[in-house]
Amino acid sequence: MVLRSLAGAEQREDYFDRALIEYAAASYHFEQAGHQRYRARVENNLGYLLCTIRNFDEAHTHLNRARRLFLDLEDLGGAAGVDETRARALMTEDRLNEAERFAHTAVKTLERGGEQSLLAEALTTHGTVLARMGKIARARASLQRAIEVAQTSGDLEGAGRAHLSTIEELSQQISIDELVSNYKAALDLLQTSQDPATTRRLISCAQKVIGTLDMVDDRDADADASSNRNSWDGFSFKQEVLDYEKVIISRALRDTGGAVTKAARLLGFHHHQSLIALINSRHKGLLGVRSAVRKRRRSIIKVGQDGGRKRARLASKA
Repeated sequence: MVLRSLAGAEQREDYFDRALIEYAAASYHFEQAGHQRYRARVENNLGYLLCTIRNFDEAHTHLNRARRLFLDLEDLGGAAGVDETRARALMTEDRLNEAERFAHTAVKTLERGGEQSLLAEALTTHGTVLARMGKIARARASLQRAIEVAQTSGDLEGAGRAHLSTIEELSQQISIDELVSNYKAALDLLQTSQDPATTRRLISCAQKVIGTLDMVDDRDADADASSNRNSWDGFSFKQEVLDYEKVIISRALRDTGGAVTKAARLLGFHHHQSLIALINSRHKGLLGVRSAVRKRRRSIIKVGQDGGRKRARLASKA
């Protein structure tokens, strides 16, 4: 399990290979020792790892073995856990209808038992599948229930992961307030997590939330500008042109990292000095946007001058 975590965190294929070897060895030794339940768990983990590296045929082989072992032990909860793992594998393969069926079966089975943490995980997977199928109302209900079940059972990280899944899968279908609320809750619940994969998801979801907020701010700004343009009160043609000019120059400077010469080329100026004069005279607020002007080093000029004198002396001698 440590090797599997390291493989995901560092994207090291050798760790994936070593994890596969250790899992296979563990399965063999549990079989020799007669610990079938432990062996079933290892087979389930092995199936999940193979799914992670997209070796789906072998993954399903090990998942079939794990499920059969759990059923032989009459462990319906364990078999339901395998169904949840298979749902994730099928979702990765984009076989959503099959994934939904296995996730739904896992939820129904775990609802009859007492393993609330496994139920929360199955509800999260089911909600994710439903969201990708476009069944938004059911997806929201499943993910919200996953959060509640996980928190009630004391599985704070499970609740946090369900919040992240809500952001990842439903960011376009829920309100800004809900989006921010889900992220704050996830951050609070997962702040002590040591899982690198969870950290990556937190960063990714933060970018998603910020991007959505930026779009809303831009939309609000455009709406305000539009309402102002609908009235001629206080309108100034000259100021409108200056404002538009500033926006375009600012965009060009931003896209070129503040390089005036490159920005001037984008804007169609034949000489970058024309853009510099425009900024200095009409848009001084953009002086901080352009990159610092570097003075030409005198040593370059001196080399040129020395070279010129040497060529002149050689010419006179000739």
